[in-house]
Amino acid sequence: MVQVTVSLPDTLAPLLGENDEQLQRRLLEDTVAEACRSGRIGRGEVSRYLGHGSWHETEEFLIKRQIPLDYDSDDLAHDIAVMESFFSSK
Repeated sequence: MVQVTVSLPDTLAPLLGENDEQLQRRLLEDTVAEACRSGRIGRGEVSRYLGHGSWHETEEFLIKRQIPLDYDSDDLAHDIAVMESFFSSK
């Protein structure tokens, strides 16, 4: 893991976390959320970097951060085609 030193004003640090561990977590979450929002990482990487135990935990995190699901009509059409081929083969 890369260690980064960040200088914050004394009055700002307490607003982000009560102790060093909370502050580190908050900065990690903010960085991961921004990387996802900008398209540099995907939802699976968000889950891995934050140590989430489930898809739901990651989705809840992203919803709170107002990061929408990147799923468009082409994705839906593909999923429908896959499901139709699955059910028609039975």
